[in-house]
Amino acid sequence: MDLSTTSQRVLLHTILSYIFLPNSVFLNVLVFILVRKATKLGSTRQVINAFSAVCILLSIAHGISIAHWEHLPHTVAFFPTGPLATVEYLTPIAFQLQQVAYISIICLVGYMYIHRYLTMITPSEQKQLRWKIVYAVIGAAIVQWECICLFIMKPDDKLRKKIQDAFGSEYAINFMQLHFLAVDLAEPLDPWQIFNAVGVILGASVLISLIHWCGFRIHSLIGSSISSERAKRIQRRVLRLLIFQV
Repeated sequence: MDLSTTSQRVLLHTILSYIFLPNSVFLNVLVFILVRKATKLGSTRQVINAFSAVCILLSIAHGISIAHWEHLPHTVAFFPTGPLATVEYLTPIAFQLQQVAYISIICLVGYMYIHRYLTMITPSEQKQLRWKIVYAVIGAAIVQWECICLFIMKPDDKLRKKIQDAFGSEYAINFMQLHFLAVDLAEPLDPWQIFNAVGVILGASVLISLIHWCGFRIHSLIGSSISSERAKRIQRRVLRLLIFQV
């Protein structure tokens, strides 16, 4: 990969990010306005507002960091590029917020399925406790993912030198000083890395399983528990919107 190809790719990524940033902010602010005017959303209002807020955060953070993936044998790196890549404080904070926003959006999509399902039934106290345990597992995955991004995937000098030699000239970035994430699978993994990775995988697996299960249960309840054809159509539209989000 020559320098011009890499530069063109970064430039295209930057242009597209700056084009879509105002669109994303505008559309999510529009969602805020529409949700505020809606009168029958109930507690769903807070879930939608949280989702829109995180989407705005992700759009802004991504517009600042313009992050790229690169890989070598047994090594993966995720780092900011673009005109603001080396700006102190601003870009590292935006880059880290981007990781939080990614996992939060995934979890919020799953939570929307759970929330929609629970609004269609009346769970007993015992079942409410089970759902709280599920929320705790998902919340723990967010915390563990952030631990991975903050501490575990923080490259040491040896790994920085490896990434610098491979990609420094292509991206015109000094990886010895840049704030980025990287992992070298050729090096032995410590127990803390394994623990957090397993925790994230477990939380993600629970979330994916719940999305499928809640979607199936919502579809079944629409057919068996709702008599009004108009209400069925509305609920089916809501379910299709949830599926579209995934």
